[in-house]
Amino acid sequence: MLNNFSFKNAFVVLFVWCCATTFGWVVSPSNVFQSGLQTYLEVGIRILAYAGCGLLLGAVTGAIQTIILKHKMTGILHWWRLTILGYTLTLSGGLLLTILIPTISFNLQHSGFLPFTQPAGITYYSSPFDFYLGGFILGIFQWRSLSRALPVKSGRLALLWILGTGVSIGIGIIIGGLVVNIGIPPLPSNSLGNWISLPFVMQRLKIGLISGLLQGFILLLIVNRSNRPTAVLKKVATVTQ
Repeated sequence: MLNNFSFKNAFVVLFVWCCATTFGWVVSPSNVFQSGLQTYLEVGIRILAYAGCGLLLGAVTGAIQTIILKHKMTGILHWWRLTILGYTLTLSGGLLLTILIPTISFNLQHSGFLPFTQPAGITYYSSPFDFYLGGFILGIFQWRSLSRALPVKSGRLALLWILGTGVSIGIGIIIGGLVVNIGIPPLPSNSLGNWISLPFVMQRLKIGLISGLLQGFILLLIVNRSNRPTAVLKKVATVTQ
């Protein structure tokens, strides 16, 4: 069961949570603002690449988060596995969902959105909205583990965690993208140098820092809200005795 945090413990949890998410994003060789996609073949390759990056991101982030939660949360190994699965589907799933929307819309109008293998003039560019959707997937998986450790669960808390996780990743990506536009020319989208080039390292660092900070605040808020009814019941029991 996850107990309420003291002020000191809350600060430590928030700090380590930010570090975990930041480190996970920095070591993951993902560039969420790569060049546009012109064919479904490129979309498929990008989805597989995002899945691989998400797997690494989830493994690193989930492992560090597990360390800080291990004394507070039962079934902590379950959290690590679900975090890996969630992050694997976050980037790839978000892109897949946003590609499906125009694909279905174009098909209903009896026209194609993207060609399968040969470019035909239409280019799709990834946006933060792709990862808002993917972040909700991560929130759903993590809530399955987090809810088991809370003394009191509710639909509002579940919605807060799921929506908050998606929004935190989206805001992190929006702010992180600003770093790329400070005058340092980006490398080609297929270059392995993206992993260690300064603009993209700073991009991933800001994404991890902002999203980790926001999700950490949400975690503390949920733990506090979940423990309030328990504290009230304890006071009532004490008075009645």
